[in-house]
Amino acid sequence: MLQSRAPSFVVISLLLLALIPQISHAQTNTCDLLVQTQFVQTSNSCSDIENGAACHGSDANATFTDAITSDVFDEPGDTVGVTSLEDLLTMPLNIADQTFGVAVMDIKADLPVAFPESVTMLLIGDTQIEGGVEPEEALVLPDEALGVAVLTDSELREEPSATANSVAVLPGGTALQADGMSADSQWLRVYYRHGEKVSAWVNVSTIATSADITTLPVITPESRTSMQEMYLLNGQQNPCPTAPPPMLLIQGPRETEVNLTVNDADIRLHSTIILQSIGASMRLYVLDGSATVFPDTPFEILLPEGTFIDLCQLSNLDLGIDDLADDPQVFTEQCLTLQTRSCTEGRVAGFAALRQISPNLLNYPLVIPAVCVPAAGGGGGGGRPPVVPPGLPPAPPNTRPEFVQICVRASGNGGTRCFFLLARFRPDLVDPVTGRQIIFPIETE
Repeated sequence: MLQSRAPSFVVISLLLLALIPQISHAQTNTCDLLVQTQFVQTSNSCSDIENGAACHGSDANATFTDAITSDVFDEPGDTVGVTSLEDLLTMPLNIADQTFGVAVMDIKADLPVAFPESVTMLLIGDTQIEGGVEPEEALVLPDEALGVAVLTDSELREEPSATANSVAVLPGGTALQADGMSADSQWLRVYYRHGEKVSAWVNVSTIATSADITTLPVITPESRTSMQEMYLLNGQQNPCPTAPPPMLLIQGPRETEVNLTVNDADIRLHSTIILQSIGASMRLYVLDGSATVFPDTPFEILLPEGTFIDLCQLSNLDLGIDDLADDPQVFTEQCLTLQTRSCTEGRVAGFAALRQISPNLLNYPLVIPAVCVPAAGGGGGGGRPPVVPPGLPPAPPNTRPEFVQICVRASGNGGTRCFFLLARFRPDLVDPVTGRQIIFPIETE
């Protein structure tokens, strides 16, 4: 009997092996269809989103700072004002449940009211953002700018100070649109493009207006509008390599400077970026234009199009407005990964699917650099590639590197002192002699 059943067993095994590629291909097709469907639904539901609002595209949820009931954000097309948002969440891609979360948010950030465009953010997949500006501390800009005109030839400045850099000298009679004033009430912020900046300051002594400028809000270097500062968390599971991994996609107006703060890291963007915040690092990709992290500091790093950087961060802190200890915080000191790298080192196959996002949701059609996407048939995953030093075995599935601080002792002046370095270890790697986990410095690749 055993001999007569052996050929059948072999045949069945071969048939199952032959079906594996077909099952994988079918799963990929199912993922692709689900992603396409949810992107189309989001476009149909959220293309007319107003400035200062968040829109439920698909499988999204939100919590609020005031007495808003949760059911106001239950269905695709539901919108809420960002000033009421505490947390905004989108669901992971799940083939069995047919869920894939997408939400759209439109904010002014630090752009002037009269500027016709704004900043668009798309939460995709397993993503959560939490507001970083308390409602009572947020800068609230007027719905419309106030019209003013300069009386005589007047100088515009980059900052509200007579010693700040000059932007332009305007002839008398030039009309301007103002939306804020300086803390000393001597300067008005106005809409005026100069290079990639779109605001400037004019002295109140040089303008004439019939409007009451005292109604304008005070704008200082510390001022932040709602959701201009936030905390980001992403999941890392992505069952389909061709689907977009969990991310926050941010697109500002083309060739226009916008300043944001994410996980306590200041970011100055000039078009389109992707952020992925997972555990001990936040990765920033530049898809179009450029971005600067830690601008105007000794740590300032410029990232051109088609590059990325990994920023070190701490986890489980209480920094946002929901009073929960689940927020990450980027830091720079002793972070050895602070270098710009080409997208060729961090290609993600799922980025190609972002081309399906309708331009109706954006300021302009999305551009995905070829260097950020693997060539057809060239592999590439739906998330971050593993980073493993030479000679170490690859990590088992679902094993995440963790970060620790280690003390390196060095003698000097007759004593010893501790140099704290950030290091990482893999929980799966254990020294067979000591039984301790292996610790090694962060790779700079």
